[in-house]
Amino acid sequence: MATGASPTVDAFLTRLQAWEVLDTQGFSTLHLSGGLDLGDGPGPTQPVLGRLGRGAMGDVHLVWEPALRRKVAVKRAHEDISAQAALAGRFRAEAQITAQLDHPNIVPVYRMTGDAQAYTMKVVSGVTLKAFLTEAQQRELRGDTLPEEQALPARLERYLKVCDAVAYAHSRGVIHRDLKPANIMLGRFNAVYVMDWGLATLTGGADDDLAALETRVSGDGDAVAEESQWGVIVGTPAYMSPEQAAGQRVDARSDQYALGLLLHEVVSLQRAIKRGTPREALYNATLGHTEPLAHIAGEPIAPELAAIISAATQTDPERRYPSVSALAADVRRHLRGESVAARPDRPLRGLLRWMARNTRATLVALLVVVIFASALTVGMQLRLRTQERTALAREAHLAEVLTRTSRQAHRLDSWLLRYTALLEGLAGTAEHALGAAPPDTPYYLDPDYAAPETAPPDYRRSAARGEPVSFGWPVLVLAPGVRERDVRPALRRLGGLRHAFRDLLLRSHSEASAVLPEDAATALLDEAGVPIVGTYVALAEGIHASFPGHTGYPADYDPRRRSWYLDTVDTFGPRWATPHLDINGQGLIVTCSMALYDTTHRFRGVAALELTFDHIVSEMADTRWLPPGAASVELLDKDGRVVLSSQRPLPEVTDSGSLILPAHPVPAVTAAVAAGTEGALEHSHGGTRTLTTLNRVEALGWTLVVSGPAADLLPEP
Repeated sequence: MATGASPTVDAFLTRLQAWEVLDTQGFSTLHLSGGLDLGDGPGPTQPVLGRLGRGAMGDVHLVWEPALRRKVAVKRAHEDISAQAALAGRFRAEAQITAQLDHPNIVPVYRMTGDAQAYTMKVVSGVTLKAFLTEAQQRELRGDTLPEEQALPARLERYLKVCDAVAYAHSRGVIHRDLKPANIMLGRFNAVYVMDWGLATLTGGADDDLAALETRVSGDGDAVAEESQWGVIVGTPAYMSPEQAAGQRVDARSDQYALGLLLHEVVSLQRAIKRGTPREALYNATLGHTEPLAHIAGEPIAPELAAIISAATQTDPERRYPSVSALAADVRRHLRGESVAARPDRPLRGLLRWMARNTRATLVALLVVVIFASALTVGMQLRLRTQERTALAREAHLAEVLTRTSRQAHRLDSWLLRYTALLEGLAGTAEHALGAAPPDTPYYLDPDYAAPETAPPDYRRSAARGEPVSFGWPVLVLAPGVRERDVRPALRRLGGLRHAFRDLLLRSHSEASAVLPEDAATALLDEAGVPIVGTYVALAEGIHASFPGHTGYPADYDPRRRSWYLDTVDTFGPRWATPHLDINGQGLIVTCSMALYDTTHRFRGVAALELTFDHIVSEMADTRWLPPGAASVELLDKDGRVVLSSQRPLPEVTDSGSLILPAHPVPAVTAAVAAGTEGALEHSHGGTRTLTTLNRVEALGWTLVVSGPAADLLPEP
């Protein structure tokens, strides 16, 4: 069937697609089947034969080109894309970038229309890698034998073609930024194409055309989590690197991270970032949290592949492969049965590989070994076996110690990042309120709390706080020299944040607490208490809004002179500070603060929350996670000073409220923490051989340190 020369057949296929009898794959396959057409007869009566797909920026249609007697794919921008200059420029850039990437695994672009709102390219008939992997996954779950083209070696060969295309793009200075199974097409005759370069950027380039757009990483359902999101953070949450998910500038190493997540899925037939909402996927991507590498049907996974995936998906870009080409080279080494750079062979393993490649020499060597071994004594053989068992047991114990301590560090990180996310929500609400018209609502200054007739109606003693507070209104404090009549609009705006303040305190207890009935929510705050003891917003004009509302601020109180404010000016994102003594009698406090900006990027002030140091101590108190033999647990700051220790739970405090943080007694540990080293360290301490593990708690910039005698942590059998 030469469909290019049969307008009747083409019209029939178009009608079948409209009736939803044919899916996109069947529609394109039938159109491209048959022989060549060199005639000059009539073509299809309608040049647009049907739609092949729909993307974030445009629709792709199958179109008949009468002059060349062929069918091409035409991507035309959506009307709302064409109406916005920034997005229209992005669409044009997509076409120009794709057209200049001349590679067998990148779909060629033929030309662009005069209005730059559409471009033509080769029609790719096949399935997406997503559909391909889903089919293999379903076969595995049913217990079916995979056909050769779906077996792991074939999947890895296709994956390597993706790497080759991306490595070529990187050599041309192009970063894809949206690598995922849905953007990879598997065509006929083992063809592989990397598609959809709509989010691509040039190395060192800026995305000014996107900076003014609102970030949309929201929605319900896993399907949305796999869609490309537009805004300051661009890409697909389930396939983002941590730096891309955090909205930072990315380079080729970010694409490599996405390829590492893709390799995880190709090998295990399971997603690396668990399914959930886009916000959950973005949260996990920001932290570099991935699911454990495990085959969907329980098949063993080669440790070399696990090491390659781990190397490509390191949270720190500096610790990944130097390039995508290096990643692909390691995968090819594994396919050839060679040692991989991510997991170099030990001498014995290297010997076994050499033996597999050199059969004749191996037989000769084995004969020599047999003759030599016959001369060895039984005692020597037993000694070697004992040493081998000891080494294996030591490795197993070390792996257990590292796993336990790493999990606890990640648990602390997740726990603190939950509060960080609450602060980011409050900061966004505050920035919006500061740019809106002031609400016509009352507000309460610090002097108003001095008398019952002027205080908020709910101002009373709280059992949880041990003092009178208002859980309905913040207290507003004016710095010396600031007059109420000059800042009344700002006071109303800050007073209007009372619901956001209250919501933050309730969510610090649990998400369910935010939807409690009013009486139950007030009882929780008033009687039981919540982890966050206070939250506030301080403006550059010298106004401080603190919640819950209470009195007791010094007459000369100026929030702009506090360390949490000064350390946050002109910064971006949340910042955790060193614990300090609270002026309102809440004990040791850990503050997380974040700068506020208006739409012109002008600094407006600081939003912050306070967490009692006791909550961090309580997180450390449960020692069930500790490996047997551990003697001490410590938290060290970035300079290697001891903030918290199981040997001395609370740090000393000076009269001014600052902490006295001693240096760690082992200089090697201090140096390792200052250098950002993680893992295990063996050293001598007090005449005893000691094993110390170090794991970063990224949210605080601190390090979790667990130490104990090496003989106890790594016992010999």
